Amino acid sequence: RRVLVPTNLHWSQHRRGERVNPAILELANHHEDTLFLIKTHPAHVPDDGFVRACPPNVQVLDELCCLFADLDSARLVLASDAVISTLSTVALGAAVAGRPFIVHDSGNPNRYEHVATVAPEHLDRAYESLFTEPPDSQAFVDHYVASGTVGGATRAVFAAIADEVPGASPSAPG
Repeated sequence: RRVLVPTNLHWSQHRRGERVNPAILELANHHEDTLFLIKTHPAHVPDDGFVRACPPNVQVLDELCCLFADLDSARLVLASDAVISTLSTVALGAAVAGRPFIVHDSGNPNRYEHVATVAPEHLDRAYESLFTEPPDSQAFVDHYVASGTVGGATRAVFAAIADEVPGASPSAPG
């Protein structure tokens, strides 16, 4: 299995933030058959202590290297079997892509609607059921993404132009 773990620039500033990285590393140590891909936030450089503490099944993907390799978060979500993130749009991307995900509770006072967060001390237990009982993410996706309009952006743009420009056709050119 491949599990994407995108970092969040400010999770260390949250109430439980200092417990996020150790919980991820502990999870990796318990699941040696899983490759954990830590994708750093564009402005986040993990400290050397964290990198040295990573077991062999944890790979830290540097943001600059990902940019040069054309590996954005969306591609990494699609290449992964699951996602573990703190409050991040990558969790929403995982839900839209149909990947199981966990929102790890860093103590951020903000919350997503329709998604429970998992405290660091419960991460291993949540991971155990992630693939057998993935969270129902439909209400989460419906709340944040007008899923009925996904793929219809071009039609919407042309319809808006047609409303504004006299004589314009509301359909996209052939």
